[in-house]
Amino acid sequence: MGRNRADRFVGSLLGLATGDALGRPLEGLSAEEIQQYYGRVTHFVEGPPHKNDRRYLPGLHSDDTQQALVIAETLLESGRADPDIIGRKFLSLARGPRVLPLGAHRGYGRSFEFTVDTWKRGCHWNGGARNSAGIGASMRVASVGLAFSGDDAAIRENAALQAFVTHKDPRGVAAACAVAYLVGRAIGETPESLDPENLLRATVGFSERTQEWLRDTHERHLSRQTLDASNHFSKALGRLSGHLADPPEKVLPLITQNAEEIAEYTLRHPCQGFALGGVIAAIYFFLHESGSFADAVSMAIHAGGDADSVAAITGAIAGALHGKDGIPEAWRDDLIGHNQITLRALGLSGEPFEPELWVDLPTSELEWTLAEEAMRREYLKLAPLTDAELADLQEIVIRPIEPRPERSRGSYESGSRRRDDSRGGDRGGDSHGGNRRDRDRSRGPRLSPSGSRERGR
Repeated sequence: MGRNRADRFVGSLLGLATGDALGRPLEGLSAEEIQQYYGRVTHFVEGPPHKNDRRYLPGLHSDDTQQALVIAETLLESGRADPDIIGRKFLSLARGPRVLPLGAHRGYGRSFEFTVDTWKRGCHWNGGARNSAGIGASMRVASVGLAFSGDDAAIRENAALQAFVTHKDPRGVAAACAVAYLVGRAIGETPESLDPENLLRATVGFSERTQEWLRDTHERHLSRQTLDASNHFSKALGRLSGHLADPPEKVLPLITQNAEEIAEYTLRHPCQGFALGGVIAAIYFFLHESGSFADAVSMAIHAGGDADSVAAITGAIAGALHGKDGIPEAWRDDLIGHNQITLRALGLSGEPFEPELWVDLPTSELEWTLAEEAMRREYLKLAPLTDAELADLQEIVIRPIEPRPERSRGSYESGSRRRDDSRGGDRGGDSHGGNRRDRDRSRGPRLSPSGSRERGR
């Protein structure tokens, strides 16, 4: 491939975190406001000058990357997107001083807060899912595409599982599956070989089959209120065809128009955190600027709206295509936590790494959240947190996971692998690559206590 497998894995997760950290201070701003306050953003910034309460550590990621790392760790530990483990890990990140409502979590939305609060009360992993077609399941799903590249049925199954933890709307679930598929496809491409229109057509076809599979197999996990909208995402995505070379000034209004026509939903911004808005925009940014990681992510952050999540999705796909070295060195070096992100990517890829360098995710994330809170309080001339406040911890009980029967090798065939799904993926007539050595599996990589990867059972 010119770039090895591990480099692509690292590039994808670092690319996700880079887009997240670059876009986080710009979230909620319009393109015009970004131009007014910053001009051209070329590096990590603290926050908009007119909003004193929004002070961020430059280079620190938000919930997009935190949740993506949870998915990566879950795949490493269990070989699949086990929703019980995902829920437990989200709860573990919620531990911390009471002055931090959700512990180490940063930049989360109201829906995610509702979900975690529901789990705190001991509800089932799906009990806190919302009828949301938001962008949250898409921003964190990259590791699924990495771990199961070339096996579209496994991508579909695992991307949907991690989405069901928080989302019931089939549009939000289908969008996450499409992002994972694109990440998996990008690993097998080079910037020179990639044909944007062909890849778009393949993704639309994959999404159509995913939507049918969701209706046939997972209706119980979906909201009945929006089940009739299950084909909306592929329709909106398909309307990008013929426009990938057009500038954003033309395409972004088209995305807004398409979302409103198909979903009868008024978008405030084309990069809004809605599956038919922000996810479609992120895919466009990647395909429009497929020759450059920096150009794709820069276009995403300067569009405004849900800038961190849109840029995180764009960066995850572009990083899988360009690899680690395709990300500007200054961005990589100044990205807080880049070493921990790299370790998790190496684990997923099967490359050896030094387990003693691995820091527990709740520990590192809480440290950074507290550091950012201290910076914010200093900027606002507020008193620092006292020792008593730091010691007053939330009590969160994480229920044990009940044992479940071992999944058989044919477990995907009962739902996710339809007749048109071959072992190499449901290509829909469009062949794609991947490492054949890892295709014949019903589970992804698993991490042993020593830090080396084991094959799933």
